[in-house]
Parts: sequence; structure tokens; C-alpha cells
Amino acid sequence: MLIFGTQRSALQRLRLTANRRLGAGNFFWHAWETAGDRDRPLLFHPDTTSSTWDEGDLTGVSLNDIRITVIRYAHWYRTHGVLPSTHVGVHTRDGLLGLLHHIAITSLGAVAVHCNPNMQAATAAEYFRRTRTTILVADPDLLAGCVDAWTHSDAASGKTLLAEDIHRLDLTAPRPSGPLPGFPTGTTATTW
Repeated sequence: MLIFGTQRSALQRLRLTANRRLGAGNFFWHAWETAGDRDRPLLFHPDTTSSTWDEGDLTGVSLNDIRITVIRYAHWYRTHGVLPSTHVGVHTRDGLLGLLHHIAITSLGAVAVHCNPNMQAATAAEYFRRTRTTILVADPDLLAGCVDAWTHSDAASGKTLLAEDIHRLDLTAPRPSGPLPGFPTGTTATTW
């Protein structure tokens, strides 16, 4: 384990390592609690849909930026019925959006079901059906491909699945008016 010469102090890293409540679904919140520099950019993600994605400086995303976005997404998911153990599909080419949705979903105690965006639409749709996905957030074209495959499938489950454009959700998900009860699950983090 590399402890010295990293962005986090040895003490901060040891605090995370020694925390017995630390798990995959709550790592972000423990890291956020431990960090002393929550406003420092730490992720730099290009908009690869832009023709000039590889030119100029990248805008950085801080732990606080991530926190605010994740709370907005979690609020959206909660208002759409996501509870612990709910299976939520994430189907996007945007790695940062996939990560932020993963944190929001798992922070609610739900299961993030990711699918390779290069998979054939019919195969992806079948994968989401078999994994008992009840909500799918995806890039518009990937979402349309899955919906079309479900519409023309003989294996339609008859169960209603909520499908949402992941980019529209990013633009419209509101910040909650107060703390979300029981969020994030498995931590003592104060999200407000």
C-alpha cells in the first residue's frame, strides 16, 4: 500500500483503512468525511462528445461537487421509489456520470446494475430484464435501443420499468429541501 507521496496524508489514509464500517457502498462518504480539502479538484473528466474534447484545460470536480451531485441524484431516485435492494440500471458512455450514479444508488442501499455501452441493444435489454432492473438511466440512444428491444421481445415480463435519459436527469434532478432520512446508508456522514 502506497501511503507517502499521495494526495492524502498518511493519517487520512490510515483512518480509512482502519474503519471497520468501510464498504464499497459507503466508501465515498467515508473519504468525504476524512478529507480536509473537499473543494480541491480531484477528478478531471473531458466531454468526449465535444469535437474539441482534447484541447484546453479540463475542469476539475471536487469531493464537494461530487457530494452535491450525488445528493441530487439520490433524491431523484428516492422520489422514484428506489429503496434498499432495488436494482437500478446504468447504461452510459460517460464514465463520470456512471460513477456519480453508482455512488447515489449504492448510498441508498440499492444495487447499481452497470452494462457495457458497446453491447448490442437486445442483449443489454435482456441483461437488465434478467437482473430485475426496475429503473434504467441511460444515454438517449442506448435507452431507445433497450426500450425498442423490450417492445419487440417475446420475453416481456409485463412489469413496468422506468426509463430515464441520464443527461436529462443530470440537468433536472433537484436538490432536496432537507436531509434525506437514512442517507447515506451504512455511514454516519452528514450530507447536509
